Amino acid sequence: MKHSGASIIFINDRKQLLLLLRDDKPSLPYRNMWDAPDGHVETDETPEDCIVREMKEEMNLELNDFKMFCQKEFDDRIEYTFWKEVNLDIDEIELMEGQ
Repeated sequence: MKHSGASIIFINDRKQLLLLLRDDKPSLPYRNMWDAPDGHVETDETPEDCIVREMKEEMNLELNDFKMFCQKEFDDRIEYTFWKEVNLDIDEIELMEGQ
């Protein structure tokens, strides 16, 4: 059975997207690359629950009122991508993962 992932696209009023620079740890895939905020869906967790949990863990954000953007099946996983229009101040984001 394929694992599932959840990601989110944050877009502000100026139509800018928020991306994270992944950690550069040698054990990580796609290290030191730009990516949308994301995470792995855990057992007995919905993709919606996952993205809420991951945004709390990764950026200390209380996520609500987001919408489904798309669901895509890849060879190795099913990815659920959400989106939210929000004006985040990058100087106030508490980045817990990434660079």
